[in-house]
Amino acid sequence: MNVTAMVNTSGTVVERYGYDAYGKASIFDGSWSSRQSSSYDNEVLYCGYRYCAETGIYDVRYRFYHPRLGRWFIPDHIMHYADGLNLYEYVMGKVVDATDPLGLTLVIPTFDDGPVGKEWQEPGKCPETQDQLLHALHKILAELRRRGVRAVFYVAFVSCDTSCKSGPKATDAGMKKAFQAGIDAITKDGHIIALHAYDQTLWEELIVDEDKLKEDIRKLMDLLQNVPYKNLWRAPKGGMATLAVPELIADEMGLTYQEWDIDSEDYTYHHDAGCITNALYGKEQDWLKNVLDTLDWDIFWAGGSGAKWVDILFHVNNRTANNISKILDGVEKSYKNTYGKDKWGPGKEFYWLTQKTLNTSAFQHYVTGKED
Repeated sequence: MNVTAMVNTSGTVVERYGYDAYGKASIFDGSWSSRQSSSYDNEVLYCGYRYCAETGIYDVRYRFYHPRLGRWFIPDHIMHYADGLNLYEYVMGKVVDATDPLGLTLVIPTFDDGPVGKEWQEPGKCPETQDQLLHALHKILAELRRRGVRAVFYVAFVSCDTSCKSGPKATDAGMKKAFQAGIDAITKDGHIIALHAYDQTLWEELIVDEDKLKEDIRKLMDLLQNVPYKNLWRAPKGGMATLAVPELIADEMGLTYQEWDIDSEDYTYHHDAGCITNALYGKEQDWLKNVLDTLDWDIFWAGGSGAKWVDILFHVNNRTANNISKILDGVEKSYKNTYGKDKWGPGKEFYWLTQKTLNTSAFQHYVTGKED
């Protein structure tokens, strides 16, 4: 990502550039003889940042970076302490293998319950074909693909023991085939696979042997043994349905436990939500308004609670799939309204997780749970 040389129209190197770990530039001619400054007024140097020779600092879109100090001049725009208390730190000190091209919050969309949506466990909603099982997933993937956005899918298996409580049943082999097809579709589009559960009903019991919970995770890992998944795990319902402590289970199993920062509440129409909430949002227009209002409110209060990254939780279900374009538009609108040009100087360019930003220090921290 660093600019290392400049060539003329004949392809001959006329100027070369070298850097220390934090971006302090050294300038040479084509034969590596040292120069005090660029003979061609080149301003684009370290990480592609624009360098000002008069001040010795880099203009990195929303902030100014000082390579001698190895830090930003101003704190992160959205004041989140996810990476520690130092809001001026550059890529958590990981200057060899990380970049921060915007200096802003990385927004990570995450999807629970896929690739086969949990709503298929409800009475009377029994699919007969793989296309039905994966209909919601494919619509979500198509919209993410259109936007160039990447997501983390916390996947869960839906077996015949826990699905299709009435009506025709899919075979267990058919469910596993659909599960694998969904996983293939997710990875083909460059998204991240993470762990949720094998049998979600187990996590709805109040008192469960922790060994059984660990075995449930292992069964899911066995199902994914040929898949390049991340050692990221999120318990169903955030683990709140049991007396177990998910973080301790994750630590014992060598996993990174990640909760969400913002819950879109897009589950509030099927059996997970409970009868009262279900009644309130039974109509799709009421449900969509609640989702958009929830996102707008939480982005205002919590969307910047972690300036390095924020995890927004969605679910693989039909209503989310049918409205995914409006929902993602709503996220962008809420961020721009909250942290736009009237609030933060030049305005906030939206910073989704994409193929390019998968390598940022923010996402590395999200995956590992560690700064180092």
